[in-house]
Amino acid sequence: MSNKSMHGKNNLLLVNFRYIMVISAKAMFMYSTQKNQLRDLDKAEFLALRELCRLSKNLYNVGLYTVRQYFFEERKHLRYESAVRSVQRE
Repeated sequence: MSNKSMHGKNNLLLVNFRYIMVISAKAMFMYSTQKNQLRDLDKAEFLALRELCRLSKNLYNVGLYTVRQYFFEERKHLRYESAVRSVQRE
């Protein structure tokens, strides 16, 4: 695990990198994850960032669900452009 810090205007951003190992029956994978800690935010900035993160997570989950459902039904990969159009229609 390694840590880096970056100074913005008045805010301190601490970045924490971790590596997660996943071992399956056939292969071993290593995933890198990142955790950001923002400090010295006022309440409005914190609430805005929290809302944007929640919306981003929800949008990712909708896209992933759409691609997975398409694969289960059609046994084909849904291209990014088609997934975006499908999500926008809903």
